[in-house]
Amino acid sequence: MNFLFLNSSRSKWGGGNEKSILLATKALAKHKTVLAYRNEQVGEHFNIPKYKLPFLNEADLTTIIKLIAIVKKHQIDVIIPSMRKDYALAGIVSTICGVKNVLWLGTTLDLKNKWVYNLVFNLMADGIIVNAEKIREILLLSRFMRPENIKVIYYGLDPAAIAQQTREKEICKPFPFMITAMGRIEPNKGFDFLIRSFARFLNLTSAPDAGIVIMGHGPQLEEYKQLAANLGIAHHIIFTGFMANPFPYLKQSDIFTLTSIVEGLSIALLEAMFLGVAPISTYAGGVEEVITDGTNGFLIHYGDEKKLAELLAMLYRDPGARKEIAATARKTIAPMFSLDKLQEEIISFCQTTSRKQKKKRPFRHRFAKMLQCITKKRTTKPVPDKPLESIIILAKERYGDCIMLTPLIGSLRREFPELLIYIITFNQIIFDFFSADPNITAVYHTKKNLKRYGKEILSKKFDLLFNPKDHPSTNFLIHSTLIRARYKIAHFNTFHEGLYDHLINSDPKTHESAKNLAILSVIDSTLQPGQCKPYLPSMPVSTDITTFLQTLHPGLCIGINISAGHSGGHRSIKQWAELISRFPDETFVIFSAPGDLEEKKELEGLQSSILPSPSTANLYEVGEIVKKLKLLITPDTALVHVASCFDTPLIGLYRNTQVDHNQFGPMSTMQEVIISPTPNVVDIENDAISLSLNKMLTQAVARDGNCSSQKK
Repeated sequence: MNFLFLNSSRSKWGGGNEKSILLATKALAKHKTVLAYRNEQVGEHFNIPKYKLPFLNEADLTTIIKLIAIVKKHQIDVIIPSMRKDYALAGIVSTICGVKNVLWLGTTLDLKNKWVYNLVFNLMADGIIVNAEKIREILLLSRFMRPENIKVIYYGLDPAAIAQQTREKEICKPFPFMITAMGRIEPNKGFDFLIRSFARFLNLTSAPDAGIVIMGHGPQLEEYKQLAANLGIAHHIIFTGFMANPFPYLKQSDIFTLTSIVEGLSIALLEAMFLGVAPISTYAGGVEEVITDGTNGFLIHYGDEKKLAELLAMLYRDPGARKEIAATARKTIAPMFSLDKLQEEIISFCQTTSRKQKKKRPFRHRFAKMLQCITKKRTTKPVPDKPLESIIILAKERYGDCIMLTPLIGSLRREFPELLIYIITFNQIIFDFFSADPNITAVYHTKKNLKRYGKEILSKKFDLLFNPKDHPSTNFLIHSTLIRARYKIAHFNTFHEGLYDHLINSDPKTHESAKNLAILSVIDSTLQPGQCKPYLPSMPVSTDITTFLQTLHPGLCIGINISAGHSGGHRSIKQWAELISRFPDETFVIFSAPGDLEEKKELEGLQSSILPSPSTANLYEVGEIVKKLKLLITPDTALVHVASCFDTPLIGLYRNTQVDHNQFGPMSTMQEVIISPTPNVVDIENDAISLSLNKMLTQAVARDGNCSSQKK
């Protein structure tokens, strides 16, 4: 399995959380492990693929995007976040990517039945690994937590690493009877309780050779130094500050104390016991799972200074009892906290979690559901009464879809001459297409010039946003969320609910252009859909095309487009050549996409009735030729819509998919639609095309005759 660990700690290396993650990656050495971290001092301890990320907050978009890329690059199966901020981020990323999210929790946490905890610890999490039964018991007090989703797995210890670090540095034992404590210098760790108890111990024993070494750093350091001074025992206490390698001190200590108020299962305690040090601990977290009071250590209640002082005095006076407790402590820890056992249990739990099949949804569905959970719900409300000043339209990624958007753009410009119309695009060809449209105020490419996009779009607020897609799209949902607009409109889809202010409920058979124009009724436009026609924005025309157009007489040639934007639409050269050969008295012009130019040239060389033509560089050049044709035959809906712009007679070849010919059918006055008997256009017989072509040619002759009679 492949694992991605998250750790957003701001602190220096040395905390139990960071150490536990390091131990887990070591235990999983036979598997692929990757780390995403925030603090450089944390990252430098890991010799695995790792990525430094900002981790700014629970919904940090930069971190989310980068984590998604990491998951895809390393084919991650399970994300294991280790801190509260990480839990939300991992939930979002795992939902988007369809991988498992197993939380790593090392401290007691009361979830208090809040909805946000239900979201993060239940709905967005596939499992939780805790290091103590006590943590599991407290989690299960929340009504939404499920017992089967929480697994107690004790942290492993790395004996080889501990032995090596113990030997790395020789220290001079500062006190013949040395008590050690370790952790962040903050109230929860209870070092003030330890210091006051030690003062009582000195009163009981008058032990001049006893002292405490406290390893760690934190905000209460100066306060605790002053406490020791006020008690008159400052010379008995050493504050070492942060220590990257505490093991030489632990190894030589006589007693290790854990005086925390709240704890999970302290790694420092486990390390001390493994090194053969007698432990004294408060009843914090899962300590009772490793210490049996009076057998391999001692347990006290937090704040019981008298009891702690008496235990210290007893162990000071009885070295034999101290050594016996220490030896038993080591025997307890070694088998319980091995790396092999840690690996086995993590893998077993993650595999069990992976087998719990949730209802599988496409990537975009999972993303939409996640947005519906974490964003503020937008509810239906009336469009503001004041005149529209600005609108943002998200443009689909295909040429044909964009042509079908032009009736709306032209209508908005006619009805609202001063309206600011902004188009958001997701690829270069659509950016270039709309950049040529004088009806549009500005066009933005979301993947290029992000600084401009952020400054001019994301930093402002607009009157209206329109998403023309009738299904959830990851890109469209992201930018619909990021862009601020007073009113957001989209087509109805259950995955759009709550993300937009108004959902247009259209018949599935409605044509694409009509679906786009439906927004006019929402904003109380006086224009009628019949007044709105598609058009092609003017774009540069090459010298070769200009020359070719001069030789092309209107209404004399039949156009054939050999390219298609969908699988099963690409008919063979042989099929096209055989069709053309049936009409020796007609002249043909061949269109193709850049990838099919070689086939275009080959076909032009096979038939003398084909007029060789230069390749086109943009859709406007295609349109300039199409508008001079007698009629057009195409299996591609983009050229169907180009023909609609000029009312060029058309034969459209469609798959037997109802949505194709309903939503993307031709709008030309003279048209024939041929539907394949299969999902593949290549299966349309030439006989069917010939029949339609003969019919269209007859209609064209009749039309031309009527025109001539009218002129006379």
